[in-house]
Amino acid sequence: MKFTHFKLGITTLTIAILFSSILSGCNKIAGLPLQTDASYNGGIINNNSNMTAWDFIKSRSKGKGDSLFTLMYDAIIYSGVDTNLYKKPNTTYILYTDSAIIFHSSSGAVSSSSYWGFYKVNKKAATSWSQYKGADSIALQNNLLYLFTNGKHSFENIPITYSQFNTVPNIGNPEFDTTFMPKGVNSLNLNSLISFNQSDSSGSFQSIYINAFPGSKFGLSTTNTQYPGLKVRTAGINIKDNSVIHVMDRVIYYQLK
Repeated sequence: MKFTHFKLGITTLTIAILFSSILSGCNKIAGLPLQTDASYNGGIINNNSNMTAWDFIKSRSKGKGDSLFTLMYDAIIYSGVDTNLYKKPNTTYILYTDSAIIFHSSSGAVSSSSYWGFYKVNKKAATSWSQYKGADSIALQNNLLYLFTNGKHSFENIPITYSQFNTVPNIGNPEFDTTFMPKGVNSLNLNSLISFNQSDSSGSFQSIYINAFPGSKFGLSTTNTQYPGLKVRTAGINIKDNSVIHVMDRVIYYQLK
């Protein structure tokens, strides 16, 4: 190693000794031990939460966390849905973000892909839950009950309808289940059905879709299995008592073409 000669009263030999002491071992500087190597175990983010669905909603409602479910929380309280339903074991819950309720299109109008834009009041997009009165209030409660199913529907048991890993895509039927919405209250869905399927556009991971079945408005068919319509924003959040949450940023409804 080459050292520069300084004319400040410090000899080359002194500098050499100093550098030698730093470079040899490097176990301590100024009497303090250096940080040692530590092993790193990489892995995916833990999607388990030891909460009930109700606790999960409250933890992200107005003034809490990212306030993602503020309008969902308000809808539950306003409609009178029994909050104990959000504490049931072995249940699949679908939760709406604020965007799923009040999303605005690029023109500034409330989009029909949001609840307030799809379920209008007096033929106009709603601006608050308090506008849903009478029959509209009952419909709101039923529409919230539509977001529950018995049993855990998640990645491990929802059918895969498209995968790049398959030479020929599997055009199987999605999984259907009945929801908590009373049968017969919705003329477009008399049996209160909801469907789940998985589809994969990258070959690396699956996404869950809601009500994207053959014949649905949301387009799962022999020619559109890769990109069906209602994709879950955040899927498979495991919560307390073998239940699961799927988070949506679009309103869910059951409609044939």
